Amino acid sequence: MLLCWRGCYRPEADASDVSLKRPLNSIGYRKTNGLVALLVTRPAIRTNYSFQALCTMRILLIALSLLFSVVAGAQDMTIPKTECENLMNAALPFAVQMLQKHGEFFPYGAALKTNGEIASVAGYDGREQPPSNDIIHMLKEGFVKGATSGEYRATALVYDVRVALPSTGTKSDAIAVSLNHRDNYSVNVFFPYQLTNGQLSFGTAFEQEGDADVFSSK
Repeated sequence: MLLCWRGCYRPEADASDVSLKRPLNSIGYRKTNGLVALLVTRPAIRTNYSFQALCTMRILLIALSLLFSVVAGAQDMTIPKTECENLMNAALPFAVQMLQKHGEFFPYGAALKTNGEIASVAGYDGREQPPSNDIIHMLKEGFVKGATSGEYRATALVYDVRVALPSTGTKSDAIAVSLNHRDNYSVNVFFPYQLTNGQLSFGTAFEQEGDADVFSSK
């Protein structure tokens, strides 16, 4: 079941260097009176760094936007790129908030509708703590359905991974954002992060070519 509510270029990483993080054990879903709520099963991490982390994320997004502009170059990708960046900017703060409060988050998504509205999307299959891979599969199915029907023109899938950093090859936690646009634009963006004693800090964002698995190629 899908739930909807309103609501940077570096050397590429090889897909084999990316692994989904272990299934979550500190948060879950709970269904009450037909509504699905996020269930926290351990005390939240107290932190005073939310403003700092969000500022850091904003700086990373600005740098990523400038680098994306260079990558786009002669390609006529200005509109798809901009719309995907805006969608990513709208989707990322929730991941930052969950990492600061709970140290982890379930995969989730956001979609840009053809009318310009951005919808946040979550997957739920009745289990309190479903495996992340199952949620991702469910979200992708919903994205494809929305793309095929013409409801969506861009999608963003946000999930927590371990990824090899292009600069050193060492593994790092990272927020991954898979972006797809109906105008043949697809990219996976990674935001490496460290969470130490409740303090969230970000490294240099990088990207790799996307899978283009949501919209049919034109």
